[in-house]
Amino acid sequence: MSLVCPFCNADPAPDVPVSGSYVLLGCVRCYNPLIACLEVEGHKARALPGANDVRAMAPKGSIGGTIFAELPDVLDRLPVLPAISIKVLALVDDAQSSMPGLAKLIREDSVIAAQILKIANSAFYGGLSEITELDVACARLGMRTISNAVNTVATANLFESKDPGITRLLERLRTHSIVTAFAANELANLLSEPKPESLYFAGLFHDVGKIALLDIIAKSTADTVDQLRQSPGLVHEVLHNYHQLVGLHTIGRWNLPHDFGVTTYFHNNPEAVHVDAWRRRTHIVALANVIAHVSGFGLEEESAELSLLGHPSAAFLNMTDIKLANLRVDLEEKFEQALDAFGVAVPA
Repeated sequence: MSLVCPFCNADPAPDVPVSGSYVLLGCVRCYNPLIACLEVEGHKARALPGANDVRAMAPKGSIGGTIFAELPDVLDRLPVLPAISIKVLALVDDAQSSMPGLAKLIREDSVIAAQILKIANSAFYGGLSEITELDVACARLGMRTISNAVNTVATANLFESKDPGITRLLERLRTHSIVTAFAANELANLLSEPKPESLYFAGLFHDVGKIALLDIIAKSTADTVDQLRQSPGLVHEVLHNYHQLVGLHTIGRWNLPHDFGVTTYFHNNPEAVHVDAWRRRTHIVALANVIAHVSGFGLEEESAELSLLGHPSAAFLNMTDIKLANLRVDLEEKFEQALDAFGVAVPA
């Protein structure tokens, strides 16, 4: 069904079928975030409450304007999300799926299969004896853990660059993303959420917009971006200001379920979520993101002081100070072991 963007009067997402009561979209013409809602007379695209026109906030010739002008090309050249990631998520979500079926799917990619065997034999996940068969590895780890491991391994190439400075940022970003994913999964289990592996995936991609932004910063020939590269502080400011919207467009380009666009766009401002069905998942990812930061796994070497107790997501999820303290102790004992299992270096 055709939609009309309230900002530019174009169809904001002509290739994306709109289904359900509410869908978060990014207009492919003017880049503004929109909510498509099902009304009596059909679907309508509306501006998010309180949202300003991106074109006014990032005018032509500014750093922001340059970023959005180059965004289509960046999205075209970003590595395609591995098909195995979506297939594994769908298989785990299928009540009729089986462990042999999961092993068969993973076996189709020999590189990932070898890495899953290595992870199954790591100190964090390993048992009393070495595993040499993928079926046994899947049985040892369990379907949900295998799903998390496959998605972590399969998406490693997204965090690569030929620019040494950008590489360092991407390495820290990958570490932060894995830790956030792990924390989101643990929170989901603690809160008895039905699909913790889906929240692991949401945590893994909550900052995906920063990957696209770093690609622009590394490759753009525009004078404004060249000036940006000379200021690390300004780079972090740009990443902070634009990554959520750029992330929403990245999720859309990959045709991922809209739930992941919601957590990607709102994780830094979960209180702005006004659709009830979106709130709980967003608050879980938002709190997991803050847990990663306060545990020393932020993108910046010296992250801003953040408070778990004062965070709105802690209150929304009824996480008391005792629950938070116990969770942090439990997670901090596991973070470095989990990173080591994936062969990811802990930031100095």
